[in-house]
Amino acid sequence: MTKKHLGLAIGLLVWVGLPALGAHILFGPSSVVKSIRGNGQVHHEIASIDQGSLGSMRYKTLLRETKLYVHQHPDADPAIIAGKALAPKDFLNDELKTHNANFRVREVMGLKVELYDVL
Repeated sequence: MTKKHLGLAIGLLVWVGLPALGAHILFGPSSVVKSIRGNGQVHHEIASIDQGSLGSMRYKTLLRETKLYVHQHPDADPAIIAGKALAPKDFLNDELKTHNANFRVREVMGLKVELYDVL
């Protein structure tokens, strides 16, 4: 009876394991894994206050640049003046480039922003 159970266990392992191994070899890691650990060239993130030290540092930089934008543009959008939105992406990217920051802004959505790394 023990050999029978051992045979069933090995058979089940082969039945499930080989197709899973084949799928992994053919298709590689899932897109979820790739989004967690990028390929080193471009890393996407949505910046917000709750993002840890790197996200917080970048977000504070964007807030500082937004204050500069409001100072230079007194006729700016009321949402930006009220602190409910960040400065336009072109202004932010120009300032980030001027300060040699290693990231840029892809899209601004109120207080949230999509960032990418610059190598």
